[in-house]
Amino acid sequence: MTKSMDYHFKIQGMDCAEEISILKRELSSKAGGEEHLVFDILNKKLTVRNPNNAVNSVEIIAAIEKTGMRASPWEFPNSKTSFYEANGKFVLTLVSMISMAIGFIFHSVHHGGIMHAFQGGEGIDRHQFP
Repeated sequence: MTKSMDYHFKIQGMDCAEEISILKRELSSKAGGEEHLVFDILNKKLTVRNPNNAVNSVEIIAAIEKTGMRASPWEFPNSKTSFYEANGKFVLTLVSMISMAIGFIFHSVHHGGIMHAFQGGEGIDRHQFP
């Protein structure tokens, strides 16, 4: 019994459900049906589950390129990735969130409390105006 092989591709141009339906239409007959196609739209990844090795990666790439999209073999992260490459987006998001919280705290202290900070303005005494 031969072991089946999955093919993984990075798809440039796969941004929405319409492109996925185009790829399904083009690839389902080559892959043995839609159940052999797994799409990860956020990472622009396509996995072709190939239970009987009926198709090779070159044929899949050629079929994808017929749709106007580009395919390249998926590169799995290796253990030599730097901390920033692996966690950079998370770190930057966390720093941004902390900066916003600090800014809000300073703003609320400057305006005399959280409710005054939400109301905005420069401490205008609303009782002065008719």
